[in-house]
Amino acid sequence: LSRPEGAALAKQLVAVSDIAVDNMRAGAMTKMGLDYEELRKVRPDIIVLSMSSRGQGGPQKDYAGYATIHHAIGGGAYITGYPDDHPCHSTGDVVLMNVTNAAFSVLAALYHRMETGEGQFIDYSQCEGVTSIIGELLLGYEMNGQIPERMGNAHPRYAPHNVYRCWGVDRWLALEVHSDDEFAVLAEVIGQPELARDPRFSDMASRKKNEEVLDQLIEAWTRARDRDWMVAEFCRANLAAAPSRDARDLYADPHLRAREAFLKVDHPELGELELVGAPWKMSDAEMPARHAPLLGEHNEYVLRELLGLSETEVTELRQKDIIL
Repeated sequence: LSRPEGAALAKQLVAVSDIAVDNMRAGAMTKMGLDYEELRKVRPDIIVLSMSSRGQGGPQKDYAGYATIHHAIGGGAYITGYPDDHPCHSTGDVVLMNVTNAAFSVLAALYHRMETGEGQFIDYSQCEGVTSIIGELLLGYEMNGQIPERMGNAHPRYAPHNVYRCWGVDRWLALEVHSDDEFAVLAEVIGQPELARDPRFSDMASRKKNEEVLDQLIEAWTRARDRDWMVAEFCRANLAAAPSRDARDLYADPHLRAREAFLKVDHPELGELELVGAPWKMSDAEMPARHAPLLGEHNEYVLRELLGLSETEVTELRQKDIIL
């Protein structure tokens, strides 16, 4: 793209496209002559999504950033982790948050174009994308001036609300209780009904105040028992409980198997793979089960069929290292 032949080829693609996306720093596309104003000369109704780290304006617009940076700047890292430990970064889910938000912005722009015939430039800040999903914490600060702190697996009001060690190596169970009635049921299930009458745990406020002791009592029971057996017992009693699963657990899960959550895909280089499918089912549409494109796999279709380039032109672009 930094060479004239590459930029010209990109503009040819824009002429037959609805959406153009980049995730470069602010100004990078302008330097290559591929900014929105240039692209709309090629196609006036083009929708351009620019996913930079800090957005196209402001004093930090030229700063670089990756997922951990976006999580930190956006406020997510500060509230992630345990109270007595440092902020914890996240990566994959930050990317998913941002691409989901970005996809929604593109849908809004497509709707706008459908209604008006106009294209759109979408200035997307990935740091602001993180901030947008912690809105309730910002609202709490705005209303009462208190800075939300790291809470680990705890909840501001509910207790118990944690992930508890189970019997075995690195086996864990998630459990949360939202009412006094639920806690009474929990106390029965773990064979300690007297806990529901204990003044330290008899209501939500008392349980929250004595949460550390309560967690110790619950984990003393869970760590001597099988995780999946306990989950079944808790769920049978209508309590909110679930295993903390690793990849092996997920692939073996009978519920996911029943829902056909995994798809078998024939990959030309890696052979048959069993991959996670889309997390939704449509009543009248079958989701395609195909592998992601290989690098350059569709060059022939894009360059020859869509753009109408000759074999000689494609060979020349390849020899100049403009394309693969």
